[in-house]
Amino acid sequence: MKRRMSPRLSPQAKRVILQSPLETVTGIVELSAAANPRHVQEVIESCGGKLRSSVAESPAVAINSQTLTFEIGAAHLAELADLDDVVYVSTRESYRL
Repeated sequence: MKRRMSPRLSPQAKRVILQSPLETVTGIVELSAAANPRHVQEVIESCGGKLRSSVAESPAVAINSQTLTFEIGAAHLAELADLDDVVYVSTRESYRL
C-alpha cells in the first residue's frame, strides 16, 4: 500500500519525490511562528542536506512565520514535511533542456 504524501508538500515537491528521489533539490520550508528553526536545520543536516539561508518574518509569507532555504536529497522532503514545526515545503523547478 502506498503511503499518502503530506499535504504540506507542494505539487513540485511531490513530483520530484516520485520522479527523481535521488536528485538533490533546492527548496524552501515555511515554519510556524512558534517553530525552532535550529531543530529543523539539524534535521536537514542529519539527512545530508545543508541550509542555504534563513529569513525571519519574510513579507512573502504569513506574518510571524519563518522560511529556510535548503538543499537536500528529494527522498528526504517527506521527512521534512512531517516535522511538527513545518507549515509547507516547496522546491524550485529544475531547468531542463
